[in-house]
Amino acid sequence: MKKWLFIIVFAAVLLLAGIWIGRTDSSYPFMRWFSQNPWGYRMGNMMQGNRLYLNDQVTSSENIGNQTARSLRQAKIDRGKSTITYSHNQVNLIIQSGTGKNDGKFVIDNMANPTIYIPENAFVTLQFDNQDKDVPHGFEVTTAVPPYDQMAMMDGAAVGNSIIPPLPEAHNQQYPVGQTAFRFNRPGQYYYICQYPGHAAKGMYGKMIVE
Repeated sequence: MKKWLFIIVFAAVLLLAGIWIGRTDSSYPFMRWFSQNPWGYRMGNMMQGNRLYLNDQVTSSENIGNQTARSLRQAKIDRGKSTITYSHNQVNLIIQSGTGKNDGKFVIDNMANPTIYIPENAFVTLQFDNQDKDVPHGFEVTTAVPPYDQMAMMDGAAVGNSIIPPLPEAHNQQYPVGQTAFRFNRPGQYYYICQYPGHAAKGMYGKMIVE
């Protein structure tokens, strides 16, 4: 009996350690997959005290517009170059999946896949809204660079806590919402991608520059 109890406890410790590794260093393929699984992702965030809402919140286009406008008040926007530059250490990102002419892209304030500049060590709160009525979409910040293959989520390493697993399709003008928060501890060039199979390969990605 004691032997089996020890085995169960040991397995539980390994599982929790694996979740932690998958959330902080996603270069391990299995743990990377597990961290993107909704159940594992919820557990990883609970362990780290991170807020996350998945599949149980929806919003409207009016709310998205108002939230986006507020989030960009302290940002510098260059529509010609399609760039958004933040200079504060508290960054609030509101990002949507595109529709119409921006179908298969990320959208911020009508800009498709804009390049986002963020200060080093900035604390980022992120909200992702899926406006697509046809397919799920998710969000992830990764070190992997394009071009991407069918399973882009298995390339590179994800920034800790930056993953929002694919949200379901929009329905009746109500858009599923995912939220998370993370920090960039190192300067460099990153990419935000939709990790749903094939979407990044078709162009659903943008660049993030931390400096």
